[in-house]
Amino acid sequence: MPLDRRVLRQASADRPAGSTTEQLLARRWSRALGGVEVGPDDTFYDLGGSSLQVVEMLDEFRYDWAVALAPADLVEHPTLRAFAAHIDDVRTRGFRARTSTTIRLQEGSPTGPALFCVAGAGASTLSFVRLAAALEPDVGVYSLHGRGQETRGIPELTITGQARRQVREIRKIQADGVYHLTGHSSGAVVALECARLLRATGAQVAPLVLMDPRVPARSAPAVPSTTPAAPARAAARPPVRERLLTHARVLACGIVQFDVKTQQDITWERGRRSHDRHRLWPFDHPITIAFSTEYTDHSDQWRRFTCAQTDFVKICERHNDPLRDTFVATLCADLITERTLDSLSHTP
Repeated sequence: MPLDRRVLRQASADRPAGSTTEQLLARRWSRALGGVEVGPDDTFYDLGGSSLQVVEMLDEFRYDWAVALAPADLVEHPTLRAFAAHIDDVRTRGFRARTSTTIRLQEGSPTGPALFCVAGAGASTLSFVRLAAALEPDVGVYSLHGRGQETRGIPELTITGQARRQVREIRKIQADGVYHLTGHSSGAVVALECARLLRATGAQVAPLVLMDPRVPARSAPAVPSTTPAAPARAAARPPVRERLLTHARVLACGIVQFDVKTQQDITWERGRRSHDRHRLWPFDHPITIAFSTEYTDHSDQWRRFTCAQTDFVKICERHNDPLRDTFVATLCADLITERTLDSLSHTP
């Protein structure tokens, strides 16, 4: 008697997904496949998924969960349960590995410039992949993020502390010459602090391009301390018990690895706190601020801390478009090339 695959799929769907990763993955599969029910023993291809959908899905995982997977991983771990377990295994091995918080996204040429990109709170170091791909191949592209996010390590409590460590990382890669920096969201504020620290040592820093940064609450109390990029996090104040649990997790972040969603939320919360406590100081340096319409235009606030050479450019509609949207990433790459990479000689 032949097997009825529809009956088997229904039986699988009736068994709910287990781990947090399984539940998140089931929702991703269901969304990609038009809302079908997904069970732990289902396979993406048997449910009607295509190779193109797999590539798009893995691209989302790279941005959201900081896991670099290939389509072959889904072939080797075909069911929802097996693939979720594989993702958890990749995350765990990556977290325990003694790896740098700076990764190279594009090698570049020996005579080309190096661009150092600082990721925002909760964002993956792989989130600049689209930007790197849109730059000229002679540009070396490096992505930097805070400690304790993707690998085990005690995170810095302040923007300045993170910037000091990242300047040391930058100088290991480029000992001298002109430094080219950019950053997104709170990472743009870290990039600004890196530029200040480099300039204080007499180093030459090219004009900056900062992608959709928000003025820290300490420097502009009138500016809301929440971000449109995460409206769910800006909801009503949670109960005391939940706030205490969040605080405990923030303190443990970097030492303990949480499930994929909690890890992202907690690293975002930790970064938001350090960002909002940061105090900006006037900085006489040419800067281009590329902002989205999703964020409030903070041009008046930023002018208090920047010089007359600061330029404001609307680049996109949504806060995360420079990282998620290929077209917007290309616009940002063109802006960085014009305003930063081509602005000064980059001969070491």
